[in-house]
Amino acid sequence: MTLLKILAKKYVIDILELLNEHGELGYSDIWKTLVIDKGTLSKLLKELEDEDLVLRREERTDRRIPRAYYRLSPYGKEIVKICKQLKEAEQKKQELISLGNDNINIQIGESTNTNINIKK
Repeated sequence: MTLLKILAKKYVIDILELLNEHGELGYSDIWKTLVIDKGTLSKLLKELEDEDLVLRREERTDRRIPRAYYRLSPYGKEIVKICKQLKEAEQKKQELISLGNDNINIQIGESTNTNINIKK
């Protein structure tokens, strides 16, 4: 699956941002926070793991089923940074449009400038 396809799925950005904010979280902590179907969450976490966006570790206690913990991989952390930059650029664009500006200069990342001309 391509990166853009997985990022477009419902809850994926929420999962990545949650892990970015809290570091490592158990499966049940993610489930309780996002309140999504357990099957959907399991599938999404597996896809994120397969795409090297999250890392999984298991902790065995006296329980029969090991407890799973998830955290962002270094690659996942970079993707979250890029997603934040894109959200900020979109917010900036919306602010400028609401002020009536037709020529918008948005900086994405540290050195890239993108000029967007809005036709009304």
